[in-house]
Amino acid sequence: MIKEQFFPTTIYGKDVKLDNQLFANEIIEWSKRDPGVKKTNRNGWHSTTEMHKMPVYKPLVNELFIMMNDIWKEEWLDREPVLGNMWANINPPGGYNAPHIHPNSLFSGVYYIKAPKESGSLVCNDPRPGVQLLNVTRPKVNYEEVPIDSYNSKVYVQGKHTWDPITVVIRDDISNSVARIVGAQNSRQLNHFEQTAPMAGEDYKFNMQVEALDGSSADASEIWFLEGCFITNTDYSDADYATNEPVTVSLTIRYDNALHEVGTSSQVETEAGNPFTNVTPPTAGKNAPA
Repeated sequence: MIKEQFFPTTIYGKDVKLDNQLFANEIIEWSKRDPGVKKTNRNGWHSTTEMHKMPVYKPLVNELFIMMNDIWKEEWLDREPVLGNMWANINPPGGYNAPHIHPNSLFSGVYYIKAPKESGSLVCNDPRPGVQLLNVTRPKVNYEEVPIDSYNSKVYVQGKHTWDPITVVIRDDISNSVARIVGAQNSRQLNHFEQTAPMAGEDYKFNMQVEALDGSSADASEIWFLEGCFITNTDYSDADYATNEPVTVSLTIRYDNALHEVGTSSQVETEAGNPFTNVTPPTAGKNAPA
């Protein structure tokens, strides 16, 4: 019998003795003089990505390279490790970093300088379901027209707006990983055994982010932030031996609000007058006006 592991995910960890208080003080002062950038941070501060070039953080960079060299030997890699970028995050209560990936990186890591006991956990999601995304429709917004009589004619003003639901089509795999994730969300929306549903939107609504990468870097050329999402329709597709088509799961998703960023991340960060630069998306389940 032969046992093979295809596409395994290895996570390395190491405890190091560094002056974390010094790092914390330096990062706090950094955040006071630099507004940072807008990436995956929500309600928090994200530094620029050249932290590894600052002398004060050299001890951390040295430890990182010691660890990376050990990994290189363990994995039998034939290239010298290169540190592409490094940054700091400060997340106050209620702050977090949205799920994301690091394209063009063979390894990514995180080092916690300070984490209170009541802080959230580090969550690592399998990125492969994202590769299985086959199709997603862009959000559409509609505005009601309110007519106002003016002498012998009419003028129109903007009324309420409505966001159209989006459709997401995902290819499932042999382990039904997508179907399990979707099933868990449907269970949050309705307990099918007791036929009961949550009373509050915050109990079942979620946020989602749709990114279009530019293909040459980790920058996203377009980002949609969808808030207050829930599934309105799930199509698990047919099980058919007579077809070669992959099994798909199609979802219709309703949401309360959407924010749109266009251009690479660096363009969005520096573009004057960008209305989304300083906008913090609302918490999941809590409606907010556009």
